[in-house]
Amino acid sequence: MTISLASVDRSASPLHVSFDTITIRDYDITLGDNPTCSYGPPISLDWNYTEMDPIPLEHYEKTRHPRRKMYQMHMLSRQRANLLKNLAGTTDDEMIVAMDEIRVIQKQRNATRMSLPFIRLHELSETVNRRWIKRVESSNNSNKSKESSTSPSAVPNVHVREDKEEWYNFKTRAITSVESSNNSNKSKE
Repeated sequence: MTISLASVDRSASPLHVSFDTITIRDYDITLGDNPTCSYGPPISLDWNYTEMDPIPLEHYEKTRHPRRKMYQMHMLSRQRANLLKNLAGTTDDEMIVAMDEIRVIQKQRNATRMSLPFIRLHELSETVNRRWIKRVESSNNSNKSKESSTSPSAVPNVHVREDKEEWYNFKTRAITSVESSNNSNKSKE
């Protein structure tokens, strides 16, 4: 049955939501793949779960344990390994493979984190490079049209090669100077 909001008389009774019962699901655990796990095997919730019988919300609120603090939810690596072995049936080899995969992802993230300061410089150098090449090519095209009426010559190609070498040398000097200034800043810290 669908009720249109236009047909509801809001002045007669205010709209509200209430809860009567609560159903708790107990999920199985499995070997995870979270790369933020600093040491040991990561643990995750599995898709399988056991659903408890519904209980009245008031009863649950009166009998539930107090909420845990974040530090209380932290598990040591040996606790995670024991849970995975005993409850999920995970082997030592599976845990080692998962930890190796996590180390690879962590190294990739660290490499990305280290390269972030240079990404903007790289983007800038690529933009300047494209503009430089366009300018050189457009000047060569105008030179070719002028020279084609007089005599054929290989001079425009020589200019392009010299300009590209000059640009490469400039780009190399710029990147080297940025890297050296970053290294000097790190050494000061």
